[in-house]
Amino acid sequence: MKFKAVCFDLDGVIIDSERKDQQWNEQFCRIHHFHIDPREFYRLIGGSKGMNILETIYEKINTDIPYPQFQQMYRAYKRHQREILDYGSIVFNDVVPFLKWLKHNSIPCCIASSSNMAYIEHAVDQGKLKSYFDFFVTGDDFKQSKPNPDIYLHCMERFGTSPSDTLVIEDSPYGILAGRNAGCFVAARRDMIFGLDQSKADLLFENLMELTII
Repeated sequence: MKFKAVCFDLDGVIIDSERKDQQWNEQFCRIHHFHIDPREFYRLIGGSKGMNILETIYEKINTDIPYPQFQQMYRAYKRHQREILDYGSIVFNDVVPFLKWLKHNSIPCCIASSSNMAYIEHAVDQGKLKSYFDFFVTGDDFKQSKPNPDIYLHCMERFGTSPSDTLVIEDSPYGILAGRNAGCFVAARRDMIFGLDQSKADLLFENLMELTII
């Protein structure tokens, strides 16, 4: 590998959480009898709270429940589901072999996620992955989230690397654009479920070990 550092997104790259999220979205709608095409929730993938995507989805639901109450209900339901989920059970099978390969080759890596730090640390701790990463960065620390490149510019500053020798690993359109806007080479885990626009990625992969030869 020609790269001197690797920046990982978390959801959909290290953990198979996006399928779980979609299952929870569908369950939430069934419980409350909300009639909406479940695919509307796909737009949340890779997004951040500041994008107000949930409000756009709410507008498609025929309900008398005010949006602030709907938002509170939705967040409470998702928070409960995340508290009872064993994140170790949804780590992609190729993650540990690739992290071991990076460590063996003395290539530092980090997680740069739009999720909050408590969530990142909880998922990584349950997955027993903490020892492989040099640091974690949350989008909450920046004025603008992905696709703004600030989170990846910050990671490169901490690594002391340039865009040409930093690999970004993503899956969502927002994350891919953030990496590209930072000038980095972006590899994306190929989406086979949600129809994500991954056309801006430099490379699509199905197994992280494919990246050892780039």
